[in-house]
Amino acid sequence: MLGSSSFARMFRLTWFTLAMVAIPHSSVAQGLPGLHPPQTLPSAATQTYHEHKAALMRALSQSYTGNADVDYIDIAVALHEAMAATAEAELRFGADEALKAIAQTTIRESEAQITKLKSLRAKVAATDKTVLAKKEPAPEAGSYASKLRACVRPRVIYNVPMRTSAINPTVQYSLNLDRYGMVQDVRITGSSGNEAFDKAVQKGIAACSPVPKPASGRYPSRIDGAYRMYD
Repeated sequence: MLGSSSFARMFRLTWFTLAMVAIPHSSVAQGLPGLHPPQTLPSAATQTYHEHKAALMRALSQSYTGNADVDYIDIAVALHEAMAATAEAELRFGADEALKAIAQTTIRESEAQITKLKSLRAKVAATDKTVLAKKEPAPEAGSYASKLRACVRPRVIYNVPMRTSAINPTVQYSLNLDRYGMVQDVRITGSSGNEAFDKAVQKGIAACSPVPKPASGRYPSRIDGAYRMYD
């Protein structure tokens, strides 16, 4: 036989169960504290588009040179790179064949325009002594660059997709070392346009510590370089 306290607990539990069945799930989630509707995670395509958009915004936020021609070229290159990257995402994630055909054309035409614009930029900037042209990072000495990449590469944890165009996402970086070659800091100075890849490269470089010793036997205090996805 149930005591009064046991009967009361059973009554409360039964009432709550019936109430939960009667109330729609959405109402419960919205009306009861601590309960929230399930959140939908962004798809891989959405995340990729978001990363490309962020990369474009970073590229367009760079300071102007004051030369209308050079600034136009820099903006146009950033836009063409974003168009090509977005088209690549369509090839990876899209399903419509007509759109994929457009994406392939977009990549081909964007790459041609980028090559032409960069060539013109060098000529235009050379005629204007006040323009400080954006420079690619100075290449490290070949043999040492190979040693450094051999150390970093197995530590970059990233699922590299199959290459579908001539575009090679590149992360420009700068790392500071102590006198023993231990990595003190890694900064991304130029994004590849893929935030996940940037972070993977940054972590891979940080994990390569100490870095390989140069032929001189002395570690530099800083190394600037570039890590390419498909090298």
